This record gives sequence, structure tokens and C-alpha cells, in this order.
Amino acid sequence: MANPRKIDLMHKLYGISAQICGDCCNYVSELYHDKKLRKCERYGLTHSEASDWKKSAAACGMFNVPMKDNEAPVIRTVRGERIKDGPMEGQMTLCE
Repeated sequence: MANPRKIDLMHKLYGISAQICGDCCNYVSELYHDKKLRKCERYGLTHSEASDWKKSAAACGMFNVPMKDNEAPVIRTVRGERIKDGPMEGQMTLCE
């Protein structure tokens, strides 16, 4: 699968629970700019509707397992950290 769905990735990483995502402590639902966003804190919290979570989806094996303070969300570990601002090594500037 070239571009797996978010929940499929969570199931692959953590297994499947008999519960639903909407009943999990990691499921977050709130308003942002007059739009209701539904997120999985374990997957990663964004302001994009593209990463919204389906409340009725089969929960992953991390059902009701709270995130630890030092734990990175899945979206960061899968996609990697963002590249820091500034020129890349060996990159020319407009002044060169």
C-alpha cells in the first residue's frame, strides 16, 4: 500500500482493539476556526482536516494508553522531523 490510511498505519504499529477510537483517551475533538477537528493524540495533533480521525473507527492497540511527555506522535516518527530553517549544507545563496 503506497499511501496507507492513518488508521491502517496505527493498526500496523499497535494492533487492533475491540474498542472504537471515539471512546479512547487519545481521541481529541475541538473547534478550530469554526470547524470541528477530530484527532488522535497518538497519531499527532494538527490543524489540518486531512488528519481528522473517524470517531467510529476500530481503535488501535494503544486504546486508553495516554501519551508520555517525552513520546513523539506517530506522524513525526513516520514522516521524520521537519527540516530546520536556513540553507542546507553546500546550498548557494542568492548573493553568491
